[in-house]
Amino acid sequence: MKKKLLSMFSILLLLSSCSTQDEPTLAPPVDAKTYTVSFGLAGEITSITDSPLTRAVSNDLYGIQVYSTPDSSYAGGAYQSERPYAYGLFDDKAKMSIKLLAGYKYRFICTMIVDAKSKLYYWGNYYYTWPFYIHNGNNNQPELSIFNYSTDNAISGLISGSSQIKDSIGGYNNYGRPNTDRYFGETRDYVPTKNSTVTINMNRMVFGAKFVAEGMESGKLFIQMESSPLLTLEAPNTEVQDIFTFSSVYSPGWIDPMSGEFIDYSEDISVSINWLNADSVKVPIASQNIRFTRNKLTTIKVRVQDSTMANSIGITTEDKPMAAGDTITIGGGSSTDTPINPVP
Repeated sequence: MKKKLLSMFSILLLLSSCSTQDEPTLAPPVDAKTYTVSFGLAGEITSITDSPLTRAVSNDLYGIQVYSTPDSSYAGGAYQSERPYAYGLFDDKAKMSIKLLAGYKYRFICTMIVDAKSKLYYWGNYYYTWPFYIHNGNNNQPELSIFNYSTDNAISGLISGSSQIKDSIGGYNNYGRPNTDRYFGETRDYVPTKNSTVTINMNRMVFGAKFVAEGMESGKLFIQMESSPLLTLEAPNTEVQDIFTFSSVYSPGWIDPMSGEFIDYSEDISVSINWLNADSVKVPIASQNIRFTRNKLTTIKVRVQDSTMANSIGITTEDKPMAAGDTITIGGGSSTDTPINPVP
């Protein structure tokens, strides 16, 4: 009798555990089948130069969260909210395959950060930090490119632009708009079939910012964009630029209800600029909101007179609202939105 009880206890433990390589633990409908499904990433991600689509293991990281909900034909027509089903972090696109149960519909959320292994903070070899932090999960899992099946754990930060970026002393800084090149996509209501592929349309959710100093013969500019890493520009250099992820990566744009035209995603971001002159006096240059548009490089020209008098430095903007292709004028310069390209 004691041996039989021990055996039953072992079976219960086995059923309650969740191994990364086990079958999904959802309770399937009667006579449910299991399908192994691969992934295809489409959209703007295919235009990356030296794309990860052309190589196996890379420094880029893909985070994928999968949710499931019972198909109405199995749930008696009653709505049931979705639950976490599986999650994974991948540096090898060839290993993106997942086992899905018949009788369920699935939602897939995916984000990719270019050169994430070099930019994101990690513990040892573990990259499960924001945005890849696992809610209720084990963030110390070193193995990449496998799916973890779980109805409780999930990757939390995929729709947020926030990331933990490594600093120069071995720590990290949290940025709501980090200097990362990032893609995001989602597929809803996917019903698995034999030998099928989940296609996720990926949008590039970034903007470019280029600052050009005019008339600065000495000193240094400190450029602080809200929730982003500080940019510095020291004479005799006149330009600095980088690529930044938006605070939200969920929506690439929307349709204007009045005109019916597509309006690309943009954010009005506070930008503060200070000048440290040759006498080590910090002089405020400007503090204002500037609109940055998805996939556009906005160039901001800042006029700096090399003088110790603060009132000799000014900043102005055009009265008309900025749209894609319009210009911003600051201190007599101009700014033009142009297609964004990765910064070397």
